[in-house]
Order: sequence, then C-alpha cells, then structure tokens
Amino acid sequence: MKDPLVSIVTVSKNSALFIEDNLLSVKGQDYPNIEHIVIDGGSTDSTVDILRKYKNVRWISEPDEGVTDAINKGISMSSGEILAIQNTDDAYYSADAVSKAVALMMRHANAEVIFGNCAFVDMNGRVIQYFRGGGRRFNYPALLCTEITIPLPSAFIRRSALEAIGGKLECSMVPDWELWALIGLEFPIKYVPKTFGIFRKRTDQTSASPGFARESAPQQRVVLDKIFQKPGLPSEIGVLQSRAYAGTYRNQASVFINIGDRKAARRCLYQAIRLYRPYLFNIVTLASLLRALGFGKLVDPASALRRRLSKSDVPLKDNEVVNWWRHDNL
Repeated sequence: MKDPLVSIVTVSKNSALFIEDNLLSVKGQDYPNIEHIVIDGGSTDSTVDILRKYKNVRWISEPDEGVTDAINKGISMSSGEILAIQNTDDAYYSADAVSKAVALMMRHANAEVIFGNCAFVDMNGRVIQYFRGGGRRFNYPALLCTEITIPLPSAFIRRSALEAIGGKLECSMVPDWELWALIGLEFPIKYVPKTFGIFRKRTDQTSASPGFARESAPQQRVVLDKIFQKPGLPSEIGVLQSRAYAGTYRNQASVFINIGDRKAARRCLYQAIRLYRPYLFNIVTLASLLRALGFGKLVDPASALRRRLSKSDVPLKDNEVVNWWRHDNL
C-alpha cells in the first residue's frame, strides 16, 4: 500500500486551552491519508465547541472511565494500518512528522513500533528538553524494568501488533508502559533519531498526583505478573523478574519524591534494593535515596546535567518555541 491509512487518536477532557494546537498540528500534516479521532470524556468547558469547528475530525464526547478507556474507544473506532495516540496537549513537532514516520515504517518492515525523539515544552510551547526515551537503540529489558520509557507522542504502532496483544489496554494509570511492555515482548520496536512529537509538561498532570504515586506501580506489577507467568517465556526475559519488580518500586519512589512524600519514597527504595541488590550501586537509585533523605540539593544539579547530556540528540536553541501550525494559514 503506497500511503497506508494512519489513525491518530487524541484523548481529551476539559482541554480547551490546548486542544486546538493538537487539532491544527494534525490537520497541518503533509501526509495525505490520515483519520483523526478525538475521544472526549464529556468536557464541560469549551472543548466541544472547538471540536465542532474541525470537519476533518471524528469525535465523540461522553463520560468515560479515564484515559485508558478513551484510548480503547479510539482504537476500536479507528481503521488505520498504523496508529498513533496523543493526549490533547501533545502535538506534532513538524508538518512532515507523520510522513517521515510512515516512510521509516515502510523501510523497517519488521518493526511493529517506531518511535523518535520528543520535544518537552512548557505551558507556552517553549522547548525545555529534547527527550530520547529509549536511547540510541531500543532496549526492551530496560523498558520492562521501568528504567527507560518511550515518549507516546513520538510513537507509531502497527495495528497488527495491537491486535496481537488483544487490542485493549487495562492499566488506568500507565497504559503507555503496558502497551510497550506487551508489544515489545513479542515484536521488534525501533528507535529512530528523528523528532516526531511534542509533550507539554504541566504541574497538574496525572503523573504528578498522589493517586498516580499510589496506584501506577501496583498496576505495573499486575502486568508483570502476566508476563512472567506466560508459558514459554524466553529465558532472557525470565531472568529479569526481580529487576523488573524492583524497577516499579524505584520508579514509584521517584514519583513520591516529586510530590514531597519522602517517607513513602524511602519505603519504595528499600523494596527496590531488597528485590534487586545491584540497584544499591546504581547512580539513579543513589540519587533518589539522597533525595528521599532530604539531600536533594546535593544531587539535583548533577542529575539535571546528566539528563540533558544523555537524552538530547538535538541542541537546544535559546527561547525556542514550537508552534509552526499557527503560522501555516491552515
């Protein structure tokens, strides 16, 4: 197929402040065969009024059970051979993001997921960081152990992979990690050094909430239970069991630190080290432990520099703002 259909699913709720940027960044793509589906969770602001303006968008607005429920609805409504999933405050980095991704998927026919870099921006669209996620090569063991992530706004997925894992996600807090963990267990995932997506960092994001801190890691452990109980699991995956469970506790500790609950963070770090002793000698674990003990000022500058050096393929420009769709007279 020359131009396979790409289904882009955007999930939203009370997102009037940013949804138009998402809609315009999809509408402005130069790829000729896109269906854009918006699943709105019954917004009470002006989100629906904005959606009505865009005739190229299929959308529904009704109460749902959260982001994962909305994603599942969007997947079931879509028909594209390739799918992408975005939150309403995400966007595409350039007008040729989708066309580049499709070309790469055609070139790498064995890869069921392709992902690239993601520009992290602030509330005004100013670039804070270019995030590489999985590193220069995708490392499934590290992802399974919650040591790396894949930026959802910069990922493109073949429908065949989604169907192979059941076509439906269950984790209400970490559906993206669940998606990558299940697909990566069965199929190749490929990183490419291109910037495809934009992720907006906000202080009110779910991942910065006490509920996320409490519930996300237990949900991950349920998924890990299923993976490690899978008949015929390759031995190279089976040996990761202790490290994988430990990684959920270490990541949970970071979230607790971010919301100011150092006591809970210390408990999680104890569990992580108990399950996987090598974490005791890991720089990320040690930095988290110092923060959990109240010594964050000693490690925060060094950690920020390490993240900047290790996760940025693209040099930051002074005061770079990404809003190309606002200037294209769409």
